[in-house]
Amino acid sequence: EYQKMSKQEIDPSWWFCQSDRVSQLQDMAQTHDTPLYVYDERTLRTRIAELKSLLSASNAALSRVMYAMKANPNVEILRIVKELGLGFECESIDEVNFLFSQFPDLEPSMVLFTPNFCKVSEYSKGLERGIHVTLDNIYPLERHPEVFAGRNVFVRVDPGQGKGHHKKVHTAGDRSK
Repeated sequence: EYQKMSKQEIDPSWWFCQSDRVSQLQDMAQTHDTPLYVYDERTLRTRIAELKSLLSASNAALSRVMYAMKANPNVEILRIVKELGLGFECESIDEVNFLFSQFPDLEPSMVLFTPNFCKVSEYSKGLERGIHVTLDNIYPLERHPEVFAGRNVFVRVDPGQGKGHHKKVHTAGDRSK
């Protein structure tokens, strides 16, 4: 159940608690069209460092951190993500192509291609680039074994136990995508 929180209960955002930032945002709103998307590089770098610290912990639960391109494909954000050594998770071959058009020197091992039921030609393009490829299920392996023969791929496994927050939204199980 939704409850309205008082101002004292709200965790203030960076712009709310730093008056110099508020005036910067107001100035930007006056000189650029609005609505205006503004990203704080310092916050981005801090959050990435926090995630990367999980990799170096003695009991590290993670072996790699990937940035989901679908979250925000802003080139400047992608540049910072690359500079700080995170990998990229791309959901479409267009995202893969865009990423490499911006960063031709990007190591293919830093890219994970996780499409949803794409064409076999898109799997082929991903594999030809040398990036990591994820399959939704074993159907592509059964239908096009020649494309995947001798290749390392990830395969999503459906345990058959679907759950979801709504009867129309299920992850796994016989009623999932």
